[in-house]
Amino acid sequence: MYLEQKQTELGDPAFTMEPQSEGEDVDISVPMEDPVTGLPTKPLAERAFTEAFTEGRTVHIACFVLDRFAAVLERFGDEAGAELLLYYGMHLAQAMTGRDQLFHWVGPSFVAILNRPENLDEARRSVASYGSTRLAKLLRLPTRTVLLPVTGTWTVFPLPEPDSSETLVRKIDSYVAFGSV
Repeated sequence: MYLEQKQTELGDPAFTMEPQSEGEDVDISVPMEDPVTGLPTKPLAERAFTEAFTEGRTVHIACFVLDRFAAVLERFGDEAGAELLLYYGMHLAQAMTGRDQLFHWVGPSFVAILNRPENLDEARRSVASYGSTRLAKLLRLPTRTVLLPVTGTWTVFPLPEPDSSETLVRKIDSYVAFGSV
């Protein structure tokens, strides 16, 4: 919820989702909004991929993985991890433009659909400008205050052929698994 309020203060929201069509089934067991970041979740990202395929849009898929997240959780706990996720998610959300959509994928990862007409190299240069930024987050813990470096790894995939949504999800999941080690 905080992310949505912050984005409203900063201008246009960094993510949008079209309302669900009447008669379309919803799996209520899967949360559609991440409780920490306020961002749409992986199932909505997968649905947005399908919509992009169907509409024939020129988009690129950016994947971001927060570095050293497991170590932060282990050393400082879940609350510190949640603060870090929210902070990194806000950083990414502020970099989204136009019709870009940002999603919390799983764990310490985020996926963005970049609705931009640029070629793949230009999209990668654009993502590098904010994806490679070194940040710092001040965490106030019960016993002390800690300044943590916040960095992430990222990659950009072109949107593949319309019949390969599952392939794209596998690529993202593989990147996330490798990047979060």
